[in-house]
Amino acid sequence: MWDYVKKNWPIAIAVLAAAPSALATYLNLIAMPLLMRLLIICASAFIVVTFVVIALTSIPARGIGGFGSEPAKRHKFGLASACEVVLILAICAGAVYLLTYTVTYHNITLNQTTVRREPTAGMIELRPSYVPADVTLILSTPQPDVRILDVRPQGCGDDPINAVNIQDLNDFSATIRVDEFKQSQKLCVPYRLSGRADHLSIRAKATMKETKVSYMEILNNDRIGMYNQRVYVFGGVLCLFALGLFFLRFYWPRHN
Repeated sequence: MWDYVKKNWPIAIAVLAAAPSALATYLNLIAMPLLMRLLIICASAFIVVTFVVIALTSIPARGIGGFGSEPAKRHKFGLASACEVVLILAICAGAVYLLTYTVTYHNITLNQTTVRREPTAGMIELRPSYVPADVTLILSTPQPDVRILDVRPQGCGDDPINAVNIQDLNDFSATIRVDEFKQSQKLCVPYRLSGRADHLSIRAKATMKETKVSYMEILNNDRIGMYNQRVYVFGGVLCLFALGLFFLRFYWPRHN
């Protein structure tokens, strides 16, 4: 493997040179819907894993910077091969981490809970994206059965929220607006209804101030859990694909 690295060092340099561009592309993925971002990362993960497996199991080509696609002939599975397997698994784990990180990196997280001892009391927690945005929450209850008795939005993160605007507050609805909602902040909205706290409906939207148009989403815990579950399934498929390709190319030369 070390001989391969020495003979194909231009490939490693090219990968390192492409890293800043890849990072910039990732940071700009907010211009795309969340599903599209995840699909791009999944496709990139398959390409990277395939390239790494072929590179690890191929015979270095002669000349500067070349590598062949012919599987290398080996005598047995040793320490070097075990290290290659660990590297492949590490890349797969990194892809899973990047996908789960992406779900919340460009999006705002909303969590609505109720107080067990007080069924009419609840709490809304809003955690920011890594990109500052203007956030609007529209609260409403079924009319005329359930009324809003109390709602008190406030900052509860490390960085205080200087101004929380409450608009159109009445017995059945309220609009809460936070400008420049950023990473170090968190918005907490304790509330109380005349009926059960889970009767409060929440609509939310977020807009980046720089562009006024974005695909930033506000995700609740259920949607985040759904995305993460699918990401873990993808991670398992990616690992099986990578290990299957690796051992196929590892053992194939022995029998041919």
